[in-house]
Amino acid sequence: MRMILWGAAVGILVVLGSACASTDDTPNIRAGGAGAGGSAGASGAAGGSGGGSAGSAGVAGQTGGAAGISGSAGTAGSAGSSGGASGAGAAAGAGGSAGAGGTAGAGGSAGAGGTAGGGGTAGAGGAAGTGGAAGAGGSAGTGGSAGKGGAAGAGGTAGTGGAAGTGGAAGASGAAGAGGGTARTPKYFKALCYEGYRDGMSPGGAEPTCEQVQQDLTMLAPYTHGLRTYGSNPNMHDGKCIPGIADTLGLDLHMGVWVDDTYTDAANLAAIDNSIQVVCGSSAGTAGCPNGPSAHKSIKSVIVGNEYILRVQQAKGNLTTAEQHLVSYLKYARARVPAGIDVYTSDSYPIWLTASVALYNASDRIVWQSHPYWENQAIGGAAAYFGRTHDRVVAKMKELGITKPEHCGETGWPWGGNRSPAVGSEANQAQYLKDLNAYAFSVNLEVWPFEAFDENWKGTSGEGAVGAQWGFWKADRTAAPHPVAATLSSLIPDNQKWP
Repeated sequence: MRMILWGAAVGILVVLGSACASTDDTPNIRAGGAGAGGSAGASGAAGGSGGGSAGSAGVAGQTGGAAGISGSAGTAGSAGSSGGASGAGAAAGAGGSAGAGGTAGAGGSAGAGGTAGGGGTAGAGGAAGTGGAAGAGGSAGTGGSAGKGGAAGAGGTAGTGGAAGTGGAAGASGAAGAGGGTARTPKYFKALCYEGYRDGMSPGGAEPTCEQVQQDLTMLAPYTHGLRTYGSNPNMHDGKCIPGIADTLGLDLHMGVWVDDTYTDAANLAAIDNSIQVVCGSSAGTAGCPNGPSAHKSIKSVIVGNEYILRVQQAKGNLTTAEQHLVSYLKYARARVPAGIDVYTSDSYPIWLTASVALYNASDRIVWQSHPYWENQAIGGAAAYFGRTHDRVVAKMKELGITKPEHCGETGWPWGGNRSPAVGSEANQAQYLKDLNAYAFSVNLEVWPFEAFDENWKGTSGEGAVGAQWGFWKADRTAAPHPVAATLSSLIPDNQKWP
């Protein structure tokens, strides 16, 4: 939400029940077992397709990311009999890795007490085959990644307490091999929604300085792996300051582009060109850099539009024409941004329930938003209601044959306001985050909470006073945070943090 009031168009929707259970075949990337496309180590788990088996070079995250806490991945982090991983006492195929007491095939790796085949690596107490090396507590194949206590092979990434081989990176307390870096410490959030406007600032008005953005991002970095933003103008803080600071802090940046159906095509394309300039560097021009590289290692995605179609719906505009425009903007950006950076839009979940296949096809990921508060849900059932909206999105994707990754790009609960029976309070804000995380963890869903800081300018926008009351931290950065931020360790257990 930026200046968006969900309103009756969303609030009157009737949820017909759980259309599609998403827990049956979806592995958990934070803990649990591995499913299709995933790989699990002894007592651990890696994510599955669209949810985090370890990818090339052991980069952490979802698809193409590192294995979760306690998990281990096979060669290049791929799943299945070749390059996959098996659990405790089981055997892995060629290039895979086995859990504690297991046996790995040629090129694979075994956990504690296991034996590895030719070229593999064995954990503590295990014996390595020809060319293999023993690692502490288990290991992953070349380019893969190991979970907590494991060791990664060349180019891989090890989890907390693990040790990495040549070119790999070890987690907290672990030792990195030659050429290795440092693996990501598990954090509470995969990404947080962020805008830097403080008191007396607003879009189109006074802007935060880069020093203020540095202060914000340094404050947030211990809690989140990444940020979602809503604009990327190179002359404003979101394009001028955030990307470079995110680079230095090791944060992922999911960078927004603010487009609107009330603007001309020329204005919207100019906003996209501004984003391309940030991604590619000022010398790239409007042709962009489709073959790379990006000027900023932090930029992982470009989000063209936030609730673009929802605003057209609220204004009773032409949805078909608006969607056609949005599809053209997505294609324009996709043609100019490196292939390794996702391009997609983010809109409220009811929009995706009626969207055309063209919009699904134009987005690299399906990113939806849900705010039970705006739909007048009591706090006791808010997370369950969120879960039912998720089920409906997944069901619609299956109906249309869409197999792309999906996640929630925005959800939250205000610490003030009243839409009875939905009541905003600091206690309810904390309760929603706790219940939301429990649900998301149970079904392996990536969720980006809204939002990092209170933005007082929103109190005079169309949302009313409650628009300024969604932050985890206060607009005054020197003040104590809201209880939701102060009590994160009691709301999100360590084993449910994002690796």
